[in-house]
Amino acid sequence: MLTTLALATSLSADAFAVAISKGAQYPTLTRRNKLAFAGWMAGAEALAPLLGWLAGQSMKGYVEAYDHWLAYILLCALGLRMIHHANTQPIFFDRFKIGW
Repeated sequence: MLTTLALATSLSADAFAVAISKGAQYPTLTRRNKLAFAGWMAGAEALAPLLGWLAGQSMKGYVEAYDHWLAYILLCALGLRMIHHANTQPIFFDRFKIGW
């Protein structure tokens, strides 16, 4: 029950963030277009966990013996990529108004 509540909260926060950003990007949308976009986003947010669960269940037998190593490798690769990008990408301080 707690896992379902956490998943629902995170998905609703994600959908809310997308709705706010799209609303700011397209302030002249009609009510009908806004409702259509909200419906599509709600459908995508509802379908994503279901598809992930189905994919996980279908591959469970193949990766069950080494799934922990797979997660470790993926998380290490992601961390190394973040460190690499942090050290090689230029930082544009002029985008942010820092200071007085």
